[in-house]
Amino acid sequence: MQVALELQHDRMWLGSERAAAWLYRAARRQTKLTASDAQLDTENLLRAQLVGPWFEDSRAPLVVDLGCGYGVGALTASAGAPDGGAAGSAFARPNYLSCDLSPQGIGYARGVARRWGVGGRAAFLQSDAAAVLRAVAGRYDGPVAAVVLCCPSPYQASLGAGPELDPDGADRTGGNSQLPPSASSDAFLGNAAVLAEAARLLAPGGRLLLSSNAEDVAVTMATAARELGLEIVPEPSGMAQRGPAAEPGGALSRRSTRWREQGGSRAEGPGWRRGAGWALQGGSPAAALGRPAWSETELAHRVDGAAVHRIVLQKEGG
Repeated sequence: MQVALELQHDRMWLGSERAAAWLYRAARRQTKLTASDAQLDTENLLRAQLVGPWFEDSRAPLVVDLGCGYGVGALTASAGAPDGGAAGSAFARPNYLSCDLSPQGIGYARGVARRWGVGGRAAFLQSDAAAVLRAVAGRYDGPVAAVVLCCPSPYQASLGAGPELDPDGADRTGGNSQLPPSASSDAFLGNAAVLAEAARLLAPGGRLLLSSNAEDVAVTMATAARELGLEIVPEPSGMAQRGPAAEPGGALSRRSTRWREQGGSRAEGPGWRRGAGWALQGGSPAAALGRPAWSETELAHRVDGAAVHRIVLQKEGG
């Protein structure tokens, strides 16, 4: 019914919940690549893509989106308003640099960017996160205003007795070879080394946005970021928890439920946001957009009514 209404009123576009959810589900059917198992020389691949300037204005504030998938968040943020931010804001006219190992996702995002005419503000690179962060440190002229790490593929977790669970609650009795083995694995996008690179890269006052629908993953990333000296940013006014995913109880994934049953730390308290459909909007570079700037993963979880645990941290000096 919702899809029919959106089509009838010409509201179906890339940022629509259902459209983005279709992209997310298509991505989940693809084999997840790592730099090693794909035999991908990410440094050489990255150098090959760094031809000419990335952006029309390389001094504008930069938002780096790690593991962007099909790029829905950055695309909708860069196309949402002519300035991409409020006049006089620290985030006015931001550029968006997104990366992912998926050639399908990056190819799709680049195609949409060309069609929408936002290539001068949104760039998409097929590369791993660490390589992109290093490249930005040595190449970009402006300040890095934000780094976004939205719902990275979780690491494997065996939470007590019973089969292992993926973040959506599916049994993984046979093992899921596509998931990183642990939080410290290089294959886990939110590992401590990547977070440290991101923290070093952020300008004073710059923000790190973290999210996961696996509560243990969200808590692990947030703890590592706090240990790097980043401070929690309170939830902005007007961004109160909302929607079905903000309701207690059943919206949690089976993995998160088991995490709580085993006494794991909760993604609750000052700074934590649990309402669905929030990533690049609200206290972030896209706060002034007239329409959402959410990733396809966020939107898919919103459609499914799944809880997503989010936190924003800030570098001292802003």
